[in-house]
Amino acid sequence: MTVTTVAEILAGRGVKLYIHPSHNMPGDTTATERLEGNAGKKAMIEAADTLVVLTISEKLGSTFTMQLCKPQKISYLITELSPTDKKLDPYRKNMEVL
Repeated sequence: MTVTTVAEILAGRGVKLYIHPSHNMPGDTTATERLEGNAGKKAMIEAADTLVVLTISEKLGSTFTMQLCKPQKISYLITELSPTDKKLDPYRKNMEVL
């Protein structure tokens, strides 16, 4: 079995930097601290030439109270599913599924 890393996939597409911000801040946090953390993520997203979302398929279709970016900003979506999986069809119009 050949294993391809995310870095290998992205390098072939000219992505120069891959940053995975922590989803949760350590320890107890206040709502203000979480919002400030999201503001930092939003700033990184806005500054990025290429945005890659790496997620597990369980999270697809989930909704959250705050949107970090519009789907049109996302260049690539990577999950554990095969890129041809039908569950990924709704995302293909906005981004490349890898």
